[in-house]
Amino acid sequence: VIIRPHPVTDPDCLSEILRPYRLHHRVTDIDTLELVPACDLFVACVSSTLRWATACGIPAINYDCYDYGYTDFENAKGLVTTNRYSVFQSTLEQLTDNKQAYAEARANQIECAQEWGLHDGKSMKRIIELFDELTNAQPLPTPSART
Repeated sequence: VIIRPHPVTDPDCLSEILRPYRLHHRVTDIDTLELVPACDLFVACVSSTLRWATACGIPAINYDCYDYGYTDFENAKGLVTTNRYSVFQSTLEQLTDNKQAYAEARANQIECAQEWGLHDGKSMKRIIELFDELTNAQPLPTPSART
């Protein structure tokens, strides 16, 4: 278990919260972009990082502990979304204790991974091309003179 807190989280406060559970030594500040592909199972709360996990074919749990009710990930076949702790806990146990359930979730994520992201090393090129296309297609209006 590795815990990567949100960047605005106070590390001292988090450490105190986790200390009774002996998890304070599991906290890291390694960039999430590097951690996600290294995961066997990814857990987050309504985060765009769940998209990264899905694109990498990694089974994931979207624990909507704030009950936002977002449906962003309902088409990710190996990602479970829940707002109930009991479902979160049972899903976590199932995916860590049952090799067949994990293998099915992994296969489902791999099956839909290309719908969630591309791993071709050309993301920056596509972003720049999109900026070029948008700025060429719709030039910025010139400010009008005030009277």
